[in-house]
Amino acid sequence: MWVKIMWLRMSQKVARQFLRVSQKVVIKRTVMKKIQITHLVRNQIIQCLIMK
Repeated sequence: MWVKIMWLRMSQKVARQFLRVSQKVVIKRTVMKKIQITHLVRNQIIQCLIMK
């Protein structure tokens, strides 16, 4: 019984940590995408200026 309670607590901790890590990964991915998009836009603007 006591072992079961300990295991439940451990699994809850692990689940919480996993959620936190996955959220961080998602945030990183969205930030990377935004950075890529801004880079593309900037490159297009620079190309337009050069073409003019």
